[in-house]
Amino acid sequence: MSNLKTHNENGTFVVEFYANSILNQLEVESIGKELLTIATKSACSQIVVDLTGVDFLSSAMIGVFIRFKMRLKKRDSELKLCNISPELMELLKVTKLDAVFDIHGTRRSAIEAFQGIAS
Repeated sequence: MSNLKTHNENGTFVVEFYANSILNQLEVESIGKELLTIATKSACSQIVVDLTGVDFLSSAMIGVFIRFKMRLKKRDSELKLCNISPELMELLKVTKLDAVFDIHGTRRSAIEAFQGIAS
């Protein structure tokens, strides 16, 4: 069973999660494989990961996001994160990863950022 919902929105590949917490190592590994497949097989160079409803991530899942971003960068693809809960945002700030990821408040603003539209 897939852990991710994906679709194309205005030329941007959008990834969403079914789970509201991603803490289990097997789940993290499964999601990591799905994201790797997206990074290697997707023809889209603009990818938004929408974290709506995700309240908790393990540190291993943060590592998956970093590897996903690096893999996309090798393919000249861009990654943006959006709809991050206050708890997750605090985690990203504490780990200084808020400076590593391009983070947007909404999916719309993330997609518009690809198109160079100020929101």
